[in-house]
Amino acid sequence: KDGKELIRYAPAKKETAFSIPDGVITVKGCAFNANDSLTSITIPASVETIEERAFYNCFALINATFKHTEGWIAAVTELRPEDLLDAHTAAEYLKDEYCKYTWYRA
Repeated sequence: KDGKELIRYAPAKKETAFSIPDGVITVKGCAFNANDSLTSITIPASVETIEERAFYNCFALINATFKHTEGWIAAVTELRPEDLLDAHTAAEYLKDEYCKYTWYRA
């Protein structure tokens, strides 16, 4: 309730783009699960943790814009900032390649 966690984004929402509000620190696991409309997400610099499967089954997601790309780690894999600068690659990482891991910013 303090606005520091994004617990759930309504799966029935039909918006195609969403910006996580500034001040959110943690995106909880399965927060965006099964949203079939969302094609673009913006992740503010305040976000420090993205829990496992936060974007699970978000098949429409094609762009993820990170406002802070340095220091992200998924499980034990350090993610390259240049990969996260590419919105398409970042989206693939969130919904597929590194979906099952908690991401945190070191």
